[in-house]
Amino acid sequence: MNSDGELHEPNNGLRRTVRITAFVVACKLCLYLTIFLSLTLLPPIFDTDSYLKRFHWPRDEPASTEWLFKTWDSSHYLYLSEEGYAQAGASTAFHPLWPALIGLATPIFGSSLWAALFLSNLFSTIGLVILHRLTFGLTNDGIADTTLLLALAYPGALYYCLPYTESLFLLITVSVFSLIGSNRMGAAAWLSILAAPARAVGVFLVIPLGWRFVDDWRTGRRPWWHCAAALAPLVGMALTLGMMWAQTGDLFTSFDAQARYASQGSIEKVFSPLVFLRSFVDVWGVHGVLHSGIDRVFFVVMMVGVALVARWEGRVGPWTLYSAAMILVPAMTMSFMSFTRYPTVVFPIFMGLGAVLAKPRYRELRWLVLILFLIVQFFLLIRHINGHWAG
Repeated sequence: MNSDGELHEPNNGLRRTVRITAFVVACKLCLYLTIFLSLTLLPPIFDTDSYLKRFHWPRDEPASTEWLFKTWDSSHYLYLSEEGYAQAGASTAFHPLWPALIGLATPIFGSSLWAALFLSNLFSTIGLVILHRLTFGLTNDGIADTTLLLALAYPGALYYCLPYTESLFLLITVSVFSLIGSNRMGAAAWLSILAAPARAVGVFLVIPLGWRFVDDWRTGRRPWWHCAAALAPLVGMALTLGMMWAQTGDLFTSFDAQARYASQGSIEKVFSPLVFLRSFVDVWGVHGVLHSGIDRVFFVVMMVGVALVARWEGRVGPWTLYSAAMILVPAMTMSFMSFTRYPTVVFPIFMGLGAVLAKPRYRELRWLVLILFLIVQFFLLIRHINGHWAG
């Protein structure tokens, strides 16, 4: 990383942007091709009984290929985009920004599903291009390319093509970091307000924004309004709670709903390290809702990634602290449920891994990691679209 942590402007920026955009779109097309081929080359494995027993939307919809894109959380988001939170029940566990955007786009596409798929792919494409540009601005082309490959190959990247919040959250957070690096604190602050309404962990953007305020204070610049900028993500959380209260009459309905899921998610678990350690070793099989060996393996990989971010950053700074919070808090509060999916949006870890794996002497290791990531992504994709647990 540059010693001052600020971005340098890339040469041939437009040409590079077009190249990266085309590559990301090609990767997305390959994923959809995989879905199509799975329907023709694999025996029918869609878990219809479980799909119908779980919450699904619309409730009386006849069987169709659209079911492939409505499994698990997707149906909750589509329901909220059409019906809101007043009678949402378990769906109140999901934050409002993503369903609201789907609802706004639905009249254009005539279908909440098609609106969600379009927005998810649009947001993730832009977010990944910004990630490449941000990484190049801080390092070089080789690290930027490796970072992008890792981000696309990571198993959770399959959700960048589905009606999930990953695309929106990546776009918001990587843009905020890019704006901070470009010394555009006002824009970063305003955009960071949207993070918590997308996902609760969006409040952790107070780390890079607050760090910048402290750095400016130490160097004598003392822009008081940067303090307000650092608090902007908390404003976003306040707006989220207010919206929940207005629609449901309960300020904390989202968090109460999360506690009713299998993981019994609760922020109180952060203060119970022994419970966390017991949960970490409580492995019953290769993959499952709560006792997944895959989730624990990726937790270890991500913690190594946090260490590499610190090495790349040259200190335990805002990038490292943000990454650690984004990894540890979901793992602890959700007892590793869906853990493999959560690091998908923790882009500094892919930058830290990219800084190491881009080196020529790690060429073989780089391709091994990419291949292993893609293998896991393939099997999780097949499981997810067929109604089996993927995360």
